[in-house]
Amino acid sequence: ETQEYTRNVVRYCLEALQDWFDAINFVDEPAPNQVTFHLPLHRYFAMFLSKAVKCQELDLDTILPDQEMLMKLMIHPLQIQ
Repeated sequence: ETQEYTRNVVRYCLEALQDWFDAINFVDEPAPNQVTFHLPLHRYFAMFLSKAVKCQELDLDTILPDQEMLMKLMIHPLQIQ
């Protein structure tokens, strides 16, 4: 009964991350000296995604973004390393 709320939260997290990527002109690779302040969005997205699958038994394939967005989500935080 709360699955739709979870889908909405996941969608809004993705929209906020995409807005951030647009604001910093991130297309394929982050700029070498770019600092990021949006890591909490990554954490919230991961947490909601995990709870959706584990607790609400949502199908992961139905709530994951497309491959391009998944690549952005993985590459950008790794630059901090």
